[in-house]
Amino acid sequence: MEPTFPLLRLPENAIVQVLKNMDPDWLLIISLVSNKIKHLVTSLVLRISNVEICISDMIILKVHIGTFLLALIFYANSNDQNELLSVDITLPVSAYLPFENTRIQSSSQFNFSDWMNHIKTVFCFSKPPSVYFREETHQIQQILIQNFKMFKFSGVYSLDDMLLFNSEKVRFTHPISQKQFNQFIKHWIRGSNIRLQYMALSIVKTGSVNSEEYLNGIKWMGTNLDAKKEVRRKHRIDSDYVVQIKRKDGTSAVIVIESLQNVLYVRFIVLY
Repeated sequence: MEPTFPLLRLPENAIVQVLKNMDPDWLLIISLVSNKIKHLVTSLVLRISNVEICISDMIILKVHIGTFLLALIFYANSNDQNELLSVDITLPVSAYLPFENTRIQSSSQFNFSDWMNHIKTVFCFSKPPSVYFREETHQIQQILIQNFKMFKFSGVYSLDDMLLFNSEKVRFTHPISQKQFNQFIKHWIRGSNIRLQYMALSIVKTGSVNSEEYLNGIKWMGTNLDAKKEVRRKHRIDSDYVVQIKRKDGTSAVIVIESLQNVLYVRFIVLY
Protein backbone atom coordinates (compact mmCIF):
# COMPACT_ATOMS: atom_id res chain seq x y z
CA MET A 1 0.00 0.00 0.00
CA GLU A 2 1.52 3.33 -1.10
CA PRO A 3 1.80 5.98 1.65
CA THR A 4 0.08 9.30 1.00
CA PHE A 5 3.25 11.09 2.03
CA PRO A 6 6.89 9.95 2.42
CA LEU A 7 6.54 8.78 6.03
CA LEU A 8 9.60 6.54 5.95
CA ARG A 9 11.82 9.44 4.91
CA LEU A 10 11.06 11.37 8.09
CA PRO A 11 13.33 11.29 11.16
CA GLU A 12 12.39 8.62 13.68
CA ASN A 13 10.98 11.07 16.22
CA ALA A 14 8.74 12.54 13.53
CA ILE A 15 7.60 9.06 12.46
CA VAL A 16 6.69 8.26 16.06
CA GLN A 17 4.56 11.41 16.28
CA VAL A 18 2.68 10.37 13.15
CA LEU A 19 2.20 6.84 14.50
CA LYS A 20 0.73 8.20 17.73
CA ASN A 21 -2.16 9.62 15.72
CA MET A 22 -2.99 6.36 13.94
CA ASP A 23 -5.68 3.88 14.93
CA PRO A 24 -4.46 0.38 15.87
CA ASP A 25 -5.66 -1.15 12.59
CA TRP A 26 -3.40 1.19 10.62
CA LEU A 27 -0.59 0.64 13.10
CA LEU A 28 -0.90 -3.08 12.40
CA ILE A 29 -0.83 -2.48 8.66
CA ILE A 30 2.21 -0.22 8.78
CA SER A 31 4.05 -2.50 11.23
CA LEU A 32 4.28 -5.01 8.38
CA VAL A 33 6.35 -2.63 6.24
CA SER A 34 9.73 -3.21 7.89
CA ASN A 35 11.37 -4.28 11.13
CA LYS A 36 12.23 -0.63 11.81
CA ILE A 37 8.58 0.44 11.65
CA LYS A 38 7.54 -2.61 13.66
CA HIS A 39 9.98 -1.56 16.38
CA LEU A 40 8.67 2.02 16.35
CA VAL A 41 5.06 0.85 16.62
CA THR A 42 6.02 -1.43 19.51
CA SER A 43 7.75 1.51 21.22
CA LEU A 44 4.34 3.22 21.55
CA VAL A 45 3.53 0.58 24.21
CA LEU A 46 -0.13 0.27 23.24
CA ARG A 47 -1.27 -2.59 25.42
CA ILE A 48 -3.88 -5.18 24.54
CA SER A 49 -6.40 -5.89 27.30
CA ASN A 50 -7.77 -9.08 25.75
CA VAL A 51 -7.56 -11.23 22.63
CA GLU A 52 -10.52 -13.34 21.54
CA ILE A 53 -10.51 -16.05 18.88
CA CYS A 54 -14.05 -16.75 17.67
CA ILE A 55 -14.45 -19.82 15.49
CA SER A 56 -17.46 -20.68 13.36
CA ASP A 57 -17.36 -21.02 9.56
CA MET A 58 -14.39 -18.64 9.69
CA ILE A 59 -11.90 -17.49 12.32
CA ILE A 60 -12.34 -13.99 13.75
CA LEU A 61 -9.57 -12.49 15.84
CA LYS A 62 -10.75 -9.68 18.13
CA VAL A 63 -8.02 -7.57 19.69
CA HIS A 64 -9.09 -5.14 22.42
CA ILE A 65 -6.75 -2.14 22.79
CA GLY A 66 -8.20 0.39 25.21
CA THR A 67 -11.60 1.35 23.79
CA PHE A 68 -10.57 0.27 20.28
CA LEU A 69 -11.48 -3.08 18.73
CA LEU A 70 -9.09 -4.41 16.10
CA ALA A 71 -10.80 -7.20 14.16
CA LEU A 72 -9.17 -9.59 11.71
CA ILE A 73 -10.95 -12.32 9.74
CA PHE A 74 -9.23 -15.45 8.46
CA TYR A 75 -10.43 -18.19 6.09
CA ALA A 76 -13.61 -16.29 5.22
CA ASN A 77 -13.38 -17.64 1.66
CA SER A 78 -14.41 -21.08 2.88
CA ASN A 79 -17.93 -21.63 1.61
CA ASP A 80 -18.92 -24.13 4.26
CA GLN A 81 -17.75 -25.81 7.42
CA ASN A 82 -16.22 -28.78 5.59
CA GLU A 83 -13.84 -26.50 3.68
CA LEU A 84 -12.67 -24.87 6.89
CA LEU A 85 -12.06 -28.25 8.48
CA SER A 86 -9.56 -29.06 5.73
CA VAL A 87 -7.61 -25.82 6.20
CA ASP A 88 -3.95 -26.20 7.20
CA ILE A 89 -3.38 -23.35 9.66
CA THR A 90 0.39 -23.81 9.39
CA LEU A 91 0.27 -22.44 5.82
CA PRO A 92 0.38 -18.71 4.97
CA VAL A 93 -2.94 -16.86 5.13
CA SER A 94 -3.97 -13.26 4.56
CA ALA A 95 -5.98 -11.27 7.09
CA TYR A 96 -9.08 -9.27 6.23
CA LEU A 97 -9.69 -6.05 8.18
CA PRO A 98 -13.47 -5.50 8.00
CA PHE A 99 -13.38 -1.95 9.39
CA GLU A 100 -10.92 -0.93 6.67
CA ASN A 101 -12.35 -3.25 4.01
CA THR A 102 -8.88 -4.40 3.06
CA ARG A 103 -6.90 -7.63 3.02
CA ILE A 104 -3.30 -7.67 4.26
CA GLN A 105 -0.37 -10.08 4.33
CA SER A 106 3.20 -9.82 5.53
CA SER A 107 6.03 -9.98 3.01
CA SER A 108 7.25 -13.02 4.97
CA GLN A 109 3.89 -14.77 4.43
CA PHE A 110 2.39 -15.19 7.91
CA ASN A 111 0.38 -18.22 8.90
CA PHE A 112 -2.25 -17.89 11.63
CA SER A 113 0.22 -18.41 14.49
CA ASP A 114 2.59 -15.86 12.94
CA TRP A 115 -0.24 -13.30 12.90
CA MET A 116 -0.91 -14.00 16.56
CA ASN A 117 2.75 -13.63 17.50
CA HIS A 118 3.16 -10.43 15.49
CA ILE A 119 0.11 -8.79 17.06
CA LYS A 120 1.12 -9.84 20.57
CA THR A 121 4.61 -8.41 20.02
CA VAL A 122 3.52 -5.13 18.45
CA PHE A 123 0.85 -4.48 21.08
CA CYS A 124 2.71 -5.84 24.12
CA PHE A 125 0.53 -8.81 25.05
CA SER A 126 1.79 -11.96 26.75
CA LYS A 127 -1.38 -13.59 28.10
CA PRO A 128 -3.16 -16.53 26.45
CA PRO A 129 -6.06 -15.69 24.12
CA SER A 130 -9.67 -16.46 24.98
CA VAL A 131 -11.15 -18.94 22.54
CA TYR A 132 -14.82 -19.43 21.70
CA PHE A 133 -16.22 -22.22 19.54
CA ARG A 134 -19.56 -23.01 18.04
CA GLU A 135 -20.58 -26.57 18.84
CA GLU A 136 -20.23 -27.75 15.26
CA THR A 137 -16.59 -26.66 15.06
CA HIS A 138 -15.21 -29.52 17.13
CA GLN A 139 -12.65 -30.64 14.54
CA ILE A 140 -11.26 -27.11 14.15
CA GLN A 141 -11.14 -26.94 17.92
CA GLN A 142 -8.95 -30.03 17.95
CA ILE A 143 -6.58 -28.46 15.41
CA LEU A 144 -6.19 -25.17 17.24
CA ILE A 145 -5.73 -26.54 20.74
CA GLN A 146 -2.61 -28.31 19.51
CA ASN A 147 -1.01 -25.13 18.15
CA PHE A 148 -0.81 -22.68 21.06
CA LYS A 149 1.86 -22.36 23.72
CA MET A 150 -0.69 -20.74 26.03
CA PHE A 151 -4.43 -21.20 25.85
CA LYS A 152 -7.54 -19.94 27.62
CA PHE A 153 -10.51 -22.15 26.80
CA SER A 154 -13.94 -20.62 27.36
CA GLY A 155 -16.24 -23.38 26.15
CA VAL A 156 -17.42 -26.78 27.33
CA TYR A 157 -14.69 -29.41 27.01
CA SER A 158 -14.43 -33.16 27.40
CA LEU A 159 -11.67 -35.35 28.79
CA ASP A 160 -10.61 -36.08 25.20
CA ASP A 161 -10.24 -32.33 24.59
CA MET A 162 -8.04 -32.01 27.67
CA LEU A 163 -5.82 -34.85 26.51
CA LEU A 164 -5.42 -33.23 23.07
CA PHE A 165 -4.06 -29.96 24.44
CA ASN A 166 -0.43 -29.53 23.45
CA SER A 167 0.04 -26.26 25.32
CA GLU A 168 2.40 -25.38 28.14
CA LYS A 169 -0.17 -23.27 29.98
CA VAL A 170 -3.94 -23.76 29.87
CA ARG A 171 -6.81 -22.01 31.62
CA PHE A 172 -10.30 -23.50 31.53
CA THR A 173 -13.18 -21.21 32.48
CA HIS A 174 -16.01 -23.75 32.34
CA PRO A 175 -16.23 -26.00 35.44
CA ILE A 176 -15.85 -29.77 35.15
CA SER A 177 -16.81 -32.75 37.28
CA GLN A 178 -14.80 -34.54 39.93
CA LYS A 179 -14.66 -37.61 37.68
CA GLN A 180 -13.24 -35.71 34.68
CA PHE A 181 -10.49 -34.10 36.75
CA ASN A 182 -9.63 -37.41 38.39
CA GLN A 183 -9.42 -39.15 35.01
CA PHE A 184 -7.20 -36.43 33.57
CA ILE A 185 -4.72 -36.67 36.46
CA LYS A 186 -4.52 -40.45 36.02
CA HIS A 187 -3.79 -39.98 32.30
CA TRP A 188 -1.11 -37.39 33.11
CA ILE A 189 0.54 -39.80 35.54
CA ARG A 190 0.66 -42.39 32.76
CA GLY A 191 2.36 -39.91 30.41
CA SER A 192 -0.18 -37.67 28.66
CA ASN A 193 0.21 -33.90 28.03
CA ILE A 194 3.99 -33.94 28.34
CA ARG A 195 4.34 -30.23 27.46
CA LEU A 196 1.92 -29.09 30.15
CA GLN A 197 3.46 -26.85 32.81
CA TYR A 198 0.45 -25.07 34.29
CA MET A 199 -3.30 -25.68 34.22
CA ALA A 200 -6.08 -23.78 35.97
CA LEU A 201 -9.66 -25.01 36.19
CA SER A 202 -12.64 -25.30 38.52
CA ILE A 203 -14.61 -28.27 39.80
CA VAL A 204 -18.20 -28.20 40.97
CA LYS A 205 -18.55 -29.73 44.42
CA THR A 206 -21.04 -32.54 44.87
CA GLY A 207 -22.54 -33.02 48.32
CA SER A 208 -20.10 -32.72 51.20
CA VAL A 209 -17.11 -34.17 49.36
CA ASN A 210 -13.79 -32.76 50.58
CA SER A 211 -10.80 -31.84 48.43
CA GLU A 212 -8.90 -35.08 48.94
CA GLU A 213 -11.72 -37.21 47.55
CA TYR A 214 -11.14 -35.62 44.16
CA LEU A 215 -7.83 -37.51 44.15
CA ASN A 216 -9.45 -40.90 44.70
CA GLY A 217 -7.21 -43.69 43.42
CA ILE A 218 -4.26 -41.33 42.92
CA LYS A 219 -1.08 -41.70 44.94
CA TRP A 220 -0.23 -38.33 46.42
CA MET A 221 1.82 -36.87 49.24
CA GLY A 222 1.78 -33.72 51.28
CA THR A 223 4.33 -30.94 50.80
CA ASN A 224 6.53 -29.37 53.44
CA LEU A 225 6.08 -25.79 54.59
CA ASP A 226 8.96 -24.39 52.52
CA ALA A 227 7.66 -26.01 49.33
CA LYS A 228 4.18 -24.63 49.96
CA LYS A 229 5.57 -21.15 50.50
CA GLU A 230 7.53 -21.32 47.24
CA VAL A 231 4.50 -22.45 45.23
CA ARG A 232 2.30 -19.75 46.77
CA ARG A 233 4.92 -17.07 46.18
CA LYS A 234 5.77 -18.02 42.60
CA HIS A 235 2.16 -18.46 41.45
CA ARG A 236 0.49 -15.90 43.74
CA ILE A 237 -1.75 -18.45 45.41
CA ASP A 238 -3.16 -18.12 48.93
CA SER A 239 -4.32 -21.70 49.53
CA ASP A 240 -2.66 -23.91 52.11
CA TYR A 241 -3.94 -27.06 50.40
CA VAL A 242 -0.99 -28.22 48.28
CA VAL A 243 -0.37 -31.88 47.45
CA GLN A 244 2.27 -33.46 45.27
CA ILE A 245 1.95 -36.25 42.71
CA LYS A 246 4.50 -37.92 40.48
CA ARG A 247 4.34 -39.16 36.90
CA LYS A 248 5.72 -42.56 35.95
CA ASP A 249 8.77 -40.92 34.35
CA GLY A 250 9.59 -39.25 37.68
CA THR A 251 8.25 -35.77 36.86
CA SER A 252 6.58 -34.16 39.88
CA ALA A 253 3.61 -31.81 39.99
CA VAL A 254 1.61 -30.09 42.68
CA ILE A 255 -2.15 -29.67 42.88
CA VAL A 256 -3.32 -26.55 44.69
CA ILE A 257 -6.99 -26.34 45.63
CA GLU A 258 -8.93 -23.35 46.93
CA SER A 259 -12.49 -23.95 48.07
CA LEU A 260 -15.16 -21.27 47.71
CA GLN A 261 -18.82 -22.08 48.35
CA ASN A 262 -19.72 -24.91 45.94
CA VAL A 263 -16.65 -24.65 43.70
CA LEU A 264 -13.08 -25.90 43.99
CA TYR A 265 -10.51 -23.76 42.17
CA VAL A 266 -7.64 -25.96 41.07
CA ARG A 267 -4.11 -25.14 39.95
CA PHE A 268 -2.06 -27.98 38.48
CA ILE A 269 1.63 -27.03 38.37
CA VAL A 270 4.39 -29.23 36.96
CA LEU A 271 7.72 -28.94 38.77
CA TYR A 272 10.86 -28.83 36.62
